[in-house]
Amino acid sequence: MQFMMSGYRNMGKGTLKMLFITGGVFLLFQSMTPGMAWSDENEIFYKKDLVFVEKRRSLVGMSTKYLREADRMKGKSIVETFTIRVWSADSGTVEETLRFSPKEEPRSIDGSRAGDCLVATFWNRPEKEKHGHSSIACYSLTEHKWTWREDWPNEFVDTARRVKFSSDGLKVIATGYKHVVVYDAKTGRKLETIEDPLKDYPLLSMSIRGSVLSPSGRYIVIWQELAPPGHHVWGKWIANKWVTVWDLQTRKEIAKWRKPEYENHCATFTQNEKHILFGSGGGHVRIWSVEKQEIIRDWSLGFLGVVADMKFSDDYQHLAISLAGNEFYIRVYDYSSGKEIHSFGQVGAPAEGDPYPMTFFDKSDFFAFAKRKNQVCVYDTQTWKEKWCYP
Repeated sequence: MQFMMSGYRNMGKGTLKMLFITGGVFLLFQSMTPGMAWSDENEIFYKKDLVFVEKRRSLVGMSTKYLREADRMKGKSIVETFTIRVWSADSGTVEETLRFSPKEEPRSIDGSRAGDCLVATFWNRPEKEKHGHSSIACYSLTEHKWTWREDWPNEFVDTARRVKFSSDGLKVIATGYKHVVVYDAKTGRKLETIEDPLKDYPLLSMSIRGSVLSPSGRYIVIWQELAPPGHHVWGKWIANKWVTVWDLQTRKEIAKWRKPEYENHCATFTQNEKHILFGSGGGHVRIWSVEKQEIIRDWSLGFLGVVADMKFSDDYQHLAISLAGNEFYIRVYDYSSGKEIHSFGQVGAPAEGDPYPMTFFDKSDFFAFAKRKNQVCVYDTQTWKEKWCYP
């Protein structure tokens, strides 16, 4: 150490001056270059949506990146950018990448089974208006353009959570915290706005955890997140863990129940729409009969974590379940027998946030999911061998 300090003391004034000038020029150049960016962080495939557009044979998923940028006024800053990426389902090559500014975030997507279109919901961060707003938009993968867009009005005071094509591909159904809005899939014309299914929920923006449409788009199941016992808001008592099922054709509530011991994290309908599966804590899948309005099966998976997501295969014979503990795991079951067919271990990060997306496609011959956050992989469901991974 003494040798090093002696060396610094004996360093010539000219050398020191040159070093200071060089460093000053570097800092000045850095501060005057607002667009300069460091290397990107990994691309993360997020949310629960990974969809197949059958006519184009394309897989589509959402991703986010964090860019480290130099800004003249703020110094280093982190900017989150969003993309929707389109792959060839056969080869994994990237066919198209739709990029969005940090002010426009894709929240959910769905692919048409009858056409070449992709529909998406967006959250638009506030600029001139006091609050941000949601948008619904449809993108043609053949024409490579957005064919229509509908902005939800500010008076909605609502966020579009999910979007889904009807089974015939002719309608688009968007669900928010307070509204269900139905559009003509081709033109984007608003066909109907439904508020009835959600009118009895107090403090909607904070109490609704999720909503899922049935395969035909006829039924919607809405479940409420946890609230402290006896929580009192605006003169109303918020009940814990309410679940409601609505028939969107008849506008009638066909079931409503409260099970304080159940904590629902996800839900899905069976193909005949007679049963609803709820993913709960403690590794349980609870199967509810719409007709009997009761739990007809409590299916324990032998896992202490949370059932975070469930996806049926196209033929409804297989059920993929995402399990969240210290890591995300994916297990594939034969639904009729409950027998485990295949398992993918440690596919994701610890259980904060949503599980990574997964889907069956191509008549259930293939299974795709996001692996380790930043990779999308496709497996053959006959052999469970990897077909391709990106990147």
